[in-house]
Amino acid sequence: MRILEAGSLPARPGGRMLISGRMADVCSALDRLAAAEALAE
Repeated sequence: MRILEAGSLPARPGGRMLISGRMADVCSALDRLAAAEALAE
């Protein structure tokens, strides 16, 4: 997983993110992100 920040793109609060790899790894990364977001609220 990596977070992409480019100066030419419109500003977004969370930036852009690219998650690539095996489907199981991508799903796990999305689950971790959702859990972290739920804790932050």
